[in-house]
Amino acid sequence: MMEVLGQLSFNLSAEQLDQWQEWLVDAYNLTIIWDVGPNERVKSENWHEIIYERPFQKMRSVRMAFMDALILSSAERALDVECFVTWNAKHFKGKTTLTVLTPEEYLAR
Repeated sequence: MMEVLGQLSFNLSAEQLDQWQEWLVDAYNLTIIWDVGPNERVKSENWHEIIYERPFQKMRSVRMAFMDALILSSAERALDVECFVTWNAKHFKGKTTLTVLTPEEYLAR
């Protein structure tokens, strides 16, 4: 989701970005993946696992960049994920059991 918002931030006002859940999540029936709830504090012992251990294991097993590994490891641990949507589908295909789609492919389903 942050990848989508990052791209959209070039063309949207601050007010539109502040309302992203209303016009993006609700409109497309998306689910936001949080390693912990958005209002929860992360315990230091969990932080190491989330930010280092899981991405590092993904980097070792399928050879990918750290930020890609961080994002993918979070997506893989989320419940009820149908697919992984990214503009960089080529970076993720074949590196996860999740179906990987571009936004265009997702919308065409």
